[in-house]
Amino acid sequence: GGHGVFAHHQQWGSIYNPQLRGMPIYPRPLEFWPELETAISELEAHLPSMIDEYRVAAHEWEPVADQFLKLKGAWNRVRLVDDGGCMRDQFPKSCKALSSFAKSLPRCRGGCLKLPAPYFEAYEIGTANFNRLEPDTQLVRHTSSDNQRIKL
Repeated sequence: GGHGVFAHHQQWGSIYNPQLRGMPIYPRPLEFWPELETAISELEAHLPSMIDEYRVAAHEWEPVADQFLKLKGAWNRVRLVDDGGCMRDQFPKSCKALSSFAKSLPRCRGGCLKLPAPYFEAYEIGTANFNRLEPDTQLVRHTSSDNQRIKL
């Protein structure tokens, strides 16, 4: 067991990691990581067609699972990518853009370890949603893929 704040030395980094620095927004362009900047810029170039595709499609909205982060109002989503893959029938341009983005993400410099599943070397988009907040909706400040609350 641990001897500090946490009971185990393999704590989750999204909950506590004293070496991580808080930086709400990285300044663009990402000069320290040009490969990532290129991938993001390419995805941003596809945003107008993704937005157009979203606007013309019929949607089946579902409440976002993390409703505990909602203080008031309505927060809903349409799934674009989930465990079953990308919704190509409904969002073909968006799926193509996300696939291209994943392929253009930088790989390990100098080679990667031969990691087992699910830690493959190549990137895949695990989840992606179109989210909709109704007017006057308020959310708790949160961050990370596991929606940890931001502690100020």
